Amino acid sequence: MSLKELLYDEATIGMKFTTSVPLTADFVRAYAEVVDDLNPVYWDDEAARRLGFEKAVAPYNAATFYTHIGRSEEWKQPSGTIHLKQELRFHRPAYVGDTITTTSAISEKYERRGRRHVVMQLVATNQKGEVVVEGKRTTIWP
Repeated sequence: MSLKELLYDEATIGMKFTTSVPLTADFVRAYAEVVDDLNPVYWDDEAARRLGFEKAVAPYNAATFYTHIGRSEEWKQPSGTIHLKQELRFHRPAYVGDTITTTSAISEKYERRGRRHVVMQLVATNQKGEVVVEGKRTTIWP
């Protein structure tokens, strides 16, 4: 399936995007290896329990990996988009086996020094509807 690039002039305040991603054991392990964070709590339930978790937990940023329009089921970011900054508030752990559903909404668009910025508010929940992480991200669009 080929997704349409959402151009800056087409993006409107309030526009929402949703995507869901399962945090499988394979995904969590691959993510931990890529970011060079090989803490056993990511794949060993007993190690996770010793630290107070219910079971193996995903690295915190793994739950935010898909929290942008670039992984939306409706659109993709235009080629050349630059991730400028991101602010996140973590509310609870995401566990291996959880499905994370992220809803992002465009909250601001502005131009500064000839560059077009898009700010998105995001909320990521687990399959129980519990908020795992929320925040905002700012990108520069071509």
